Amino acid sequence: MKKKTMIALCVGVIAIIIIAAIAMIAVLQESPESDYEMKISEAEKYMRSGDYDKAIIAYKAAISMDRDNEDGYLGLYRAYIRSGRTNLANQILQQGYEYTNSDEIREKLEDSPNSSETTPQSDHSGEENDVHGDVVVLNEAMLYYFASADYANYDVKYGPMQANMSGDTCIVTVKSIDATLRFYDTDSTRVIDRSKDRPYEGMLPNEIELGDIMSLFGGVSEVTYNDLRQIGAIGSLNKTSSKVTFHACGCDLTIECDSNGTFTSGAANTIVPTGTSSSEVVTYELSGQVLDADSGAALEGVSMIAYPANDTSNRSAATTAFNGAYWFMLQSSGDYVIELSKEGYISETVTVNISEDTPQSTKNFTLKVYVEPTTAAPTEPPTEATTQEPETTEPETTAPVSCEIIGTVVDATTGSGVSGVELTIYPSSSSFDKQYITTNSDGSYSVVVDAGATYIIDAYKSGYISESFEISIGEDQTLAEQHLTISPEMQTGEIRIVLTWGASPSDLDSHLTGTASDGTSIWCYFGDKVERNSNGDEVANLDVDDMSAYGPETTTIFDINGVYDFKVKDYGRTGTMASSGAEVKIYSGGSLVQTITVPAEAVNEWNVCRIDHGSIQIVNTGG
Repeated sequence: MKKKTMIALCVGVIAIIIIAAIAMIAVLQESPESDYEMKISEAEKYMRSGDYDKAIIAYKAAISMDRDNEDGYLGLYRAYIRSGRTNLANQILQQGYEYTNSDEIREKLEDSPNSSETTPQSDHSGEENDVHGDVVVLNEAMLYYFASADYANYDVKYGPMQANMSGDTCIVTVKSIDATLRFYDTDSTRVIDRSKDRPYEGMLPNEIELGDIMSLFGGVSEVTYNDLRQIGAIGSLNKTSSKVTFHACGCDLTIECDSNGTFTSGAANTIVPTGTSSSEVVTYELSGQVLDADSGAALEGVSMIAYPANDTSNRSAATTAFNGAYWFMLQSSGDYVIELSKEGYISETVTVNISEDTPQSTKNFTLKVYVEPTTAAPTEPPTEATTQEPETTEPETTAPVSCEIIGTVVDATTGSGVSGVELTIYPSSSSFDKQYITTNSDGSYSVVVDAGATYIIDAYKSGYISESFEISIGEDQTLAEQHLTISPEMQTGEIRIVLTWGASPSDLDSHLTGTASDGTSIWCYFGDKVERNSNGDEVANLDVDDMSAYGPETTTIFDINGVYDFKVKDYGRTGTMASSGAEVKIYSGGSLVQTITVPAEAVNEWNVCRIDHGSIQIVNTGG
């Protein structure tokens, strides 16, 4: 009896062990699926709350966990549609079908008005012919990490690293992500601990280079400049140097490309962290619909551009979905310019205000159908019984006079011409008729416009503060000269004052007088261009002193905690200052903050402003 009992107990124990093992295997097998389902559930929660941006991120994460499951692709498709990005929606369907061969995805592709005319193929053997089949997405998580991670962070997250000194540069190789980090001292910051030949704690890399730049773009085979614009990474393409530059997620990126702006995995690249972590980035959502002004019908395919009113270079693009819906994620509050255009409709440019207290704003827009002007029907010939009125002739319409605008774009700190500046020229009354040109190697440019109008010229180049200029053209004017001055980006805690003027008088002079923060008296002008305090530190300097009209004359203040007065004087005392067209622009915090024009009472002297511990107080009086 005891023997039978022991046998039964042994069998029971073995059965329990087998059941436990099967359960453990099942749990282990199900854990990846559970992670995937959790990420899908997270994405669906964001969809229900209308937070499409976070939903897109969650769906992408789910797809990276399981590329063969259709749910992630279908969810990402819905998120793209609801956020107005139909072009990306159709691309993700194509990619999803190639990996899953899903009947539901295939049906959506066939029903989509923007789908390819050819039937999608799931045979991966033909991938070498699929030059651009995958969706171009920016790996924002990696870039945000680059923007804020120091030497120690990389060691913790990406494992063992190899660090070596090469001259004054510490080169760190991170094999797990095929990245090279470069650390070196700058004029203002000690980065390298010479006793250890390692970066100090808390130091970010000065530069990062990826062995495969495509790891930032979802692993596609190539990326075009147009792809960058579509995903909101708006920057600039320099066809001369064959480089594309843009800012994203707290990093400045420069990537070598061909003359059309296309780059592949082997492209040389430089990523410069600017120290902005993802937790510091506040975004604002602007969404709504674009409708036909007369019928109220939703308009699909409306091209939209949004940018801050004070920064024309920071542009985001969107296209309305089938229901007229659009969606923007904006990086700051304030006034935004929205440009709308669609074939067959009159383009519109409107300004909307994004409140700092309202992270989600809704705004609907309307467009009017463009109607070709009609000519009056010909008058019937008079009958015999009708007295013929004296013949009148319609006034002849003459073509508008063409005017050529010529000029040079110069650097405010050097007075030299700046090449490769992207200029956008359009009438101030409408942004419909835009012209795009780039300055020549010497900074010169020319463009032909219709006379009798006022034009806006937007100037943009990476490394410079974006500017907008206005020029008025007379009715019969055939030639206009407009020289433009742009200011390089500035260090934090600096104020820059740029003086420009017209052809006469030939020489206006900048004068900065006052007291530095340590009590040292200063007078920065053409006779003493560099002013220092009692410790020998530079307080202010006159970068450029122009003596042949137009300017610029540029004064930079490095010690902004003093009290200074800025004045302009006519060196030749011609008495023509009021008619000189003189203008002063003041930059602080990396942007243009004040533009002051010479007052009518100015004769030979102009008291422009006072700067008191960084506060700019406009005076603007003449004498």
